[in-house]
Amino acid sequence: MFAGSAVSGSEVHMDASREILEIFLSIVREPSASITVPWYDLAAAIQIARQYDCPEVARKLLYTGCQYDLGPYRLEALAEACQLSHHLAAWRILRNGNHGERGMKNCISLRPNSGAWTTRQAASLSPAWTWALTCAVQEVDRKRKIAGQAGSERISEDYWIAVCGEFMTFLSKWCLVAGEQARDEVVILVAIDDWLDVLDLSDSA
Repeated sequence: MFAGSAVSGSEVHMDASREILEIFLSIVREPSASITVPWYDLAAAIQIARQYDCPEVARKLLYTGCQYDLGPYRLEALAEACQLSHHLAAWRILRNGNHGERGMKNCISLRPNSGAWTTRQAASLSPAWTWALTCAVQEVDRKRKIAGQAGSERISEDYWIAVCGEFMTFLSKWCLVAGEQARDEVVILVAIDDWLDVLDLSDSA
């Protein structure tokens, strides 16, 4: 798990506070542990996991940490999901996207076309994820418009559950066009799509 300059004899030296290490080690000790800590602490623990080549620990930290809406950090969490190719974490984050549509201070929208993203925030997602999310929102808006539902529907959970499904669909399309190198990701996305068909949408698990 650990390699390089972090290892000295029988000791592992990690550049992090005790609190951050405890978050990191809680998942190392018990992968199914549930963690409820502020995002900035969780993000620091994720960076430790990535720094010391522990991608699965990073993925588990992110997944358990985004079970609830992350407020002003929701886009930062989505960027982490993108960098870790963690589609189920993305689903959890997007499912809470309605909280970003209430016009509250520091309440960033997850819609790429909302006009709320800075250039740096937009660049934090890969082109594939940005395109898929943009198309997903446009497709859900199109279907809602046909059904006679106004833009205020964006504050509903149902709207963002629909965005989740469309996001997975468009991301699958991108990966298929990308060719052989994306084959494994397509398989993962198809499996996730099957799982979401039977998932309890309350996400109580």
